[in-house]
Amino acid sequence: MRTFVIFMVFGALMWGCSSTCLVRDEAVYRTEMDFMEQAALQPAASLEIFIQQHCVCVAGQFTTDVCRDAADKVVTVQARVPWHKAMSLYLGGLSKKRPPKEPPVIPLPESLCPKRGN
Repeated sequence: MRTFVIFMVFGALMWGCSSTCLVRDEAVYRTEMDFMEQAALQPAASLEIFIQQHCVCVAGQFTTDVCRDAADKVVTVQARVPWHKAMSLYLGGLSKKRPPKEPPVIPLPESLCPKRGN
């Protein structure tokens, strides 16, 4: 009997949801994705302003680790967050358009070097 129960539980877990199984409400999921995108992009925009106002580059390199780390965060978020959102919507069945299989390449942090400092 125990083997039968284990087999049935395992079978149910392996069967999973069919393609019509609704895990979340579509509007709620889209709202969550929009929120997650903005929760990442807005601080990145603030960091970019910080970089432009307070960081200096010499010979195309940031002069402080703080500025380089901030720039690294900004370029990573700006390059990847839209891709992650698009992939989440696609995998959640809310978008027919599949994003590229590979995420976008992240630019070098030095691409944000302030123009005044070069």
